[in-house]
Amino acid sequence: DTPMGPFRYAGNSPVSYKPTGFIGGAGHGCVFQMEGRYWKVATNSISVRHMFERRISFFPSGFDQDDYMYTDTYLGDYPMYLPTVDPEGSRPDWMLLSFRKPVTVSSSLSGYPAENLVDEEVRTAWVADGKKGTEWVQIDLEREADVYAIQLNYDEYGATQKGINPDLYQSYVLYASHDGKKWYVVADKRMKQTDTPHDYVEFESPFSARYIKWENCGYTIADQVSLRELRVFGKGKGKVPGAVSQFSVVRNPDDSCKAVISWTPVDNTQGYIIRSGIAVDKLYHNYQVTDSTRFELTGLNSGVNYYFTIDSYNENGITKSNMTYLIR
Repeated sequence: DTPMGPFRYAGNSPVSYKPTGFIGGAGHGCVFQMEGRYWKVATNSISVRHMFERRISFFPSGFDQDDYMYTDTYLGDYPMYLPTVDPEGSRPDWMLLSFRKPVTVSSSLSGYPAENLVDEEVRTAWVADGKKGTEWVQIDLEREADVYAIQLNYDEYGATQKGINPDLYQSYVLYASHDGKKWYVVADKRMKQTDTPHDYVEFESPFSARYIKWENCGYTIADQVSLRELRVFGKGKGKVPGAVSQFSVVRNPDDSCKAVISWTPVDNTQGYIIRSGIAVDKLYHNYQVTDSTRFELTGLNSGVNYYFTIDSYNENGITKSNMTYLIR
């Protein structure tokens, strides 16, 4: 009732949670208001080269009709609308087109292969061997798709700088192609001299392409250029997956804060999004799963009932399940 308490534990806690996806973490941070909307600022852990290696993310937040606080982390590392925009929903209906697609590169350092560029894991990276001239990356989307945005996530392999350094920058050119032979420029940043390790290019008008190519033009971070991920967002031109029709949830009898959810696989699926919460209309927790039909949940509250559902998705869109499962 007051900022000084007394306090009662919220049944839907944690109110900000993102354990999966390209980069996990939505806990530490703060909440602020802008344009009448609540937003959560959160730190995301990488912790590969240093235990405090972090990034900062923004997620829509707020309070529902029953005054339960929530944070919208559904596909939370896909593009989202800015706070000043007031669309229906928090993000455009773009999907990730580049996930685990064929990749070719100019060169690779041992232990840092090309496939790390499309594995949706911020902790892995591709590193060029540094022995050739212009380094490049080429992704085959396998079929024509409408491209709306591209995100380049640079790595810092071999970097020794500490603190702010005005001499650091990455410059590049992005190309697109229909056949992998004839290329045209879609973003020219050859003259860019700013440090943007997660540079994001959103196109004023989407374009259709099958191949996307990044070409390095300048990189002052280290001797060898490195990228964590090259993510292509847009709309595929195929069919969305079917709905998940069968799944079960088993709570751990020895630790009720844990449960295992498993489901029947769906064809033509890139991944699944488990949604859970304390009521059918409060499924605020999301778990993105791409390589299994089984997942262990470890963040439940003892003595709290939970509802679950599972969405399926691919590069063409999302299919919501009409099933919910209750565990007590």
